[in-house]
Amino acid sequence: MTCVKEFSRKSSGTYFLLAEGTLDPFNPFRVCFTPVRDWYLQIIFTYHFCLVIRWFDPDSARETVYDRFGSIETKEITDSSTLETNSDSDSDQGGGMEWNSLFLAAIDIGGSYSGTSFFARSNYEKVESIEWRNPEGLSMSTKTCILFDNNHDLVEFGSSAYERYFEYDEDKRKDFFYIDGLKKDVYKQKDTQIQVYDVQGKSIAACRVFSTTIRTLSQNCLDFISRRLNTKFSYNDMKWVLTVHVPPYCTEQGRSFIRKCASMAGIEHDRVVVLGESAAASEYYHTVPYSSITKIKEKGNEKRSTYSNYLLIDIGGSTTNITVYRQGRHRVKQVGKSYSIDSGGNSVDDEYLSLLKDIFTEEVLGKTKLEWPIDYIEIFSHFEMSKRQNINCDNMKRQIRIKLPFGLIDTYKDLMNKNIRDAVNQNPYKELVRIQTDKLYVSNELYKQLYKRLCEDIIKEMRKALNENKSTPISTFLLVGGVSNSNIVEHTINQAFPDMQIIRSYEAAEVVRKGALQLALISGPRGKRIAGKTIGIRTQPLFDEKKHTPMKRISVEGVDRCIDVFDVFVRRGHEVRCDHPISREVKTIRQGQQYVDIVLVTSLNEDPEYVDDQGCEVVGKIRIRVGHLPSSSTIKLTLRFGGTEIELFTEDTESKEILKSSMHFLL
Repeated sequence: MTCVKEFSRKSSGTYFLLAEGTLDPFNPFRVCFTPVRDWYLQIIFTYHFCLVIRWFDPDSARETVYDRFGSIETKEITDSSTLETNSDSDSDQGGGMEWNSLFLAAIDIGGSYSGTSFFARSNYEKVESIEWRNPEGLSMSTKTCILFDNNHDLVEFGSSAYERYFEYDEDKRKDFFYIDGLKKDVYKQKDTQIQVYDVQGKSIAACRVFSTTIRTLSQNCLDFISRRLNTKFSYNDMKWVLTVHVPPYCTEQGRSFIRKCASMAGIEHDRVVVLGESAAASEYYHTVPYSSITKIKEKGNEKRSTYSNYLLIDIGGSTTNITVYRQGRHRVKQVGKSYSIDSGGNSVDDEYLSLLKDIFTEEVLGKTKLEWPIDYIEIFSHFEMSKRQNINCDNMKRQIRIKLPFGLIDTYKDLMNKNIRDAVNQNPYKELVRIQTDKLYVSNELYKQLYKRLCEDIIKEMRKALNENKSTPISTFLLVGGVSNSNIVEHTINQAFPDMQIIRSYEAAEVVRKGALQLALISGPRGKRIAGKTIGIRTQPLFDEKKHTPMKRISVEGVDRCIDVFDVFVRRGHEVRCDHPISREVKTIRQGQQYVDIVLVTSLNEDPEYVDDQGCEVVGKIRIRVGHLPSSSTIKLTLRFGGTEIELFTEDTESKEILKSSMHFLL
């Protein structure tokens, strides 16, 4: 066999220069043909040549790497006529959402409860909400519970999923995936393939869970409208608004995640608007008739002011969001950042479960859940009904009545060998609770204790919001969300802030959906918003020795340029006019360049210099083919801020051809 000439490189092992008909470098036991041999050698030589060049001349190597991308430089321009809309922040005439659909529907995806509202294009003032049958009766929302089989196909949704799952015995349940509530942490994940876990700890794709939720709620809405009008309607007849809780720590990928789930649910990209719950609730307050709200407490005879600052407290099932807003005559403006705590109605349910364990023991409740699953569900259904009672918080002698199901009573008697009325005699609450026949009577004093942790968390966060926004004098609290209907929550906030005006809507549970419909109708909140992050793109301008870092210098066709420069469109904490476009003129920097890459970047810093600075994050990239355009052409890149999302447009300045229109993400 032919001899082999060897050369070695210390860092990368030994390679062989082969004569014709010799050994294959990747398999010494197989003879290599000449063409294959040459191809292998060319790849190996080219790869190591680039490594050597990079080691000796980092700038040259960097230029070699960047040759693979569509490098650009930008120039700020003010002409945005092509995509300009009426964006006068003091005008009540919004840009308007151009929609030719027959209906506009809002889907509120809550952590604990979800629901749908809609109106027809012909009568947008009449908003209807879909009713759901829950154990406690008819409601405008249903539990966010999903039951899947082993193939991850939907079995049941809502309260019926809750009931169906607990009807199965313990062995049968292993064949199903039961999701009890949607966790908000998935919104801050970068990976859209993230898994969530059911009550048994089994994993299932988060996209599958959220897309199934969206599909079920949207299909339920379509079926309702079709039955009502005796006409078959499809997704193409609808425009959909998805409202989600987007925490302050949420990344832009959270918004993309929801859009991907909507697409998986069968809703086309251009038929979806994604809004935050807080912005939707604020819009409701701005547009709702004064007769639709109730004042829990007001200062003297003061009416709702035309110009006022208010604190919006959205108390949901699993989270509470607090945001400062200023309401003017024609606009709503968010002031500062939003605040969020992981406490809501579920916190009260947890305290109630703890109370039941103290009274009846954990063993009794566990056996009731196993042998009497429907009765176990009724324990919490009756408690849910008690939350809706108008409780006089000043009357400590009054008692709240909660029905006890037969399964709990029978289980207690079997395990403890005594009557259930004796359960209260051996626990620390014997002076505060009593049992008569099948009723549990809880004193107002003890019942208020169930809300104590939730109220303390809310008030603590409210004080934080007020302290951090002292320059914005606030006179009004607006309560929204299902839990805000509780007299206990209202009373506690009233006592903590005696000088504040407190307002709540009669339809608190539907505020988010109805506000979202109005918000989508005008294509975004009136006025201005606060940018949560600095937003810009990556560019390569001419190198300036006075302001650029020497390590960022590269030579492109004989011209010194600076790589990784952060070209800022909007700075963190600055106001952004809604529906207002910001444009840049984009130019290629190489002869014969076939495409340009628009790389969108965000930063936690207000004034970042480079896209690889600490706190910077690439949120997306789009590639635009420009090889067919004349060499003299330039591209206009426009970011349009509408509502809580950003749209990116690119067009040829000469032909006015829209080259790309994509990429929606959170402001």
